[in-house]
Amino acid sequence: MPLTSRLVRLTPREYVHVLDNNRSITRVEVGPQSFTLMDHEEIVLGPANLVTVPQGSYCVVLNPVVIGDDGQPQHDEHGQIKLKHGVREVRLARDPFPLYAGEDLVGSVKPLEVITPNEALHLKALHDFEQQVDDITILRQAGNEWMFEGPGTFIPRAEIERVAIVKSTVLMPNQALRLRAKREFVDRWGISRKTGQDWLVREEQLAATSAKSSKKPKGRTKGGAYIPAVEEEVCGIVKAYVLTDKRALHLRALQSFKDVYGATRKAGQEWLVTGNSADLH
Repeated sequence: MPLTSRLVRLTPREYVHVLDNNRSITRVEVGPQSFTLMDHEEIVLGPANLVTVPQGSYCVVLNPVVIGDDGQPQHDEHGQIKLKHGVREVRLARDPFPLYAGEDLVGSVKPLEVITPNEALHLKALHDFEQQVDDITILRQAGNEWMFEGPGTFIPRAEIERVAIVKSTVLMPNQALRLRAKREFVDRWGISRKTGQDWLVREEQLAATSAKSSKKPKGRTKGGAYIPAVEEEVCGIVKAYVLTDKRALHLRALQSFKDVYGATRKAGQEWLVTGNSADLH
């Protein structure tokens, strides 16, 4: 082969994979540079553009290289680059970089997902790992599920699976949200819930919570948005009944519980809720 055909010129944004046929080792050459291939060498990939991840974006690399304490890729005893086979690595904004032999870019470079107010991401841990949240270390175990509530930018991790985006349910005055527990857990008000249990979240509860967290002057906040936890299932919205001196509600308890007025009710018990107890129920 003529010498001119063995000359490789790389621009600052290009790289190639060069295979040494004598040793069966593939190395990476990154531009800008010009070099001449030896007789036992050949280009097996490229020239290809360096992977560029701008601010606010990320990419996923399959079989990433092993990086040593010095920040450089590690090689085995034969001089071949070491890889973490079967592992996915999320890479955020950084200087343009090449893909080493064996590395694969999964999909393309994507923008980070921004979660707006009254939205949340349903997430699931693929295996055990530790996560820092507001200076607190949380141990996530494989199979754990949780919500990442907006507003905020979700930073993906290889250990986390994005399940779905969850929209909040908006309650107007005199409305309540009927929820059902998918499994046993403690809700955000510190109440233990049993699997299959139903309960109501009233608009005034959300309004009170919103008022506490708001910096606005004190006053009655109307309405509110509720994002269900991963253990909760939304069954629907319930409207309040207006009670008067001539209108009451005849109720029957399906199970034993303590009602909103503090009275303990037994399963099968019947009673009236009148206007003397409340204007709405």
